[in-house]
Amino acid sequence: MTISELLDLHEETCNAARDTMRRKNQDYTSGSVDPFANFRASVPYGVSPAKGILLRITDKLMRIKSFDEQGFLAVQEETAEDACDDLVNYAIL
Repeated sequence: MTISELLDLHEETCNAARDTMRRKNQDYTSGSVDPFANFRASVPYGVSPAKGILLRITDKLMRIKSFDEQGFLAVQEETAEDACDDLVNYAIL
């Protein structure tokens, strides 16, 4: 892979991740003006928003690990690439 190809991949990944964030934020916050509403909702259960994000990151890492170990995912509608895009978004959050 060349540097140019890497930068192209980075741009494609960021664009895909941003699109995913836009759509999922709408789903998870019901259109709220607070983009962190779904993470703040964990507080009554004793889970801080930061820990909530870390838990979601762990979920995505475990999904990628499963794909690496098994070579497939049982829920085929969500790919390992989708999980990677989600990780990008959780890192931004």
